[in-house]
Amino acid sequence: MSLARRLSLAAALLAVAACSDSSGPSTRPPAELNIVRTGSGATFAETEVSFWAHEDQDADGRLFFAAPGGGDGAEFVRLRVPKGALLMQADGTPFGLADSVLITMRIVDPTELLVDFQPSGLKFNPAMPAQLEMHYDDADADFNRDGTVDASDTQVEDSLGIWRQEQATDPFQRLGSLLTVSTKDCRTPLLGFTRYALAY
Repeated sequence: MSLARRLSLAAALLAVAACSDSSGPSTRPPAELNIVRTGSGATFAETEVSFWAHEDQDADGRLFFAAPGGGDGAEFVRLRVPKGALLMQADGTPFGLADSVLITMRIVDPTELLVDFQPSGLKFNPAMPAQLEMHYDDADADFNRDGTVDASDTQVEDSLGIWRQEQATDPFQRLGSLLTVSTKDCRTPLLGFTRYALAY
């Protein structure tokens, strides 16, 4: 498949993903987006992790909340990069069959569920995209920030999704994502790198 056709397919898949979310596509400036906060006393085991993704094999990277006694607790973020997912390097060069890239995931603010992914500009194959999972086991259950955890927070929880932001001052765009409240996680396919938040 030609590069132009793959990029065209990528755009089509993004449009489908946006429509698959029950709340529909939406864009908000940073000041109007409510990013889920970490719970009282919750911290992260690490705020940054790097791993190698290879064109010819599966790879994944993970960030964790800290366990009460130290070390890894509940999973926060998992990025799965399947075999064949790497499409173009940050400089626009196509990946070869044996190429690899160092991927870094960094928590932007330890009080929020917002992660920066590098290298910026990395592109994934639309036929085999990377998969992002964001878990909120140790998040603040007072989602609407009114000081009380009640039925209104349950309504807010049902509206959570993954939002992307190109640069720190850019507006956020909601992605088509699958929220599973029973396991407290949200998932979406990725075609490129930027900043991603669990928010409403």
